[in-house]
Amino acid sequence: MTARTGKDGPRLLGRGPTLRGTAILRLPDDHGFVSLPRPTMQYGGVMAYPPGTVLRIDIGNARGCSDWSVENLAGALCECAEVEVIGTDPYAVAETTDALRRAMRRWVSPAC
Repeated sequence: MTARTGKDGPRLLGRGPTLRGTAILRLPDDHGFVSLPRPTMQYGGVMAYPPGTVLRIDIGNARGCSDWSVENLAGALCECAEVEVIGTDPYAVAETTDALRRAMRRWVSPAC
């Protein structure tokens, strides 16, 4: 339900919908493995995402991800609130998610 508040336009009354922005990172595959856009740059050329980002990583039809790629990627994602890995091969998605989880543990310090 909305109400007019004059020149400011409509305003939500009550609870209202939950809003969440999601960024999408599409990573290409190279001979079946997830590749990073610029391997010689920091984090493999993936920008460091700001704190609180909700990120969806699309690995497409890649069948796996190398440890090197995951380590580089983890550095760029350590401030994200949520990371979701999607792709066409469920085994590759599970493997990449697990590898990313292990790598993220090294970047994120435990709570005091």
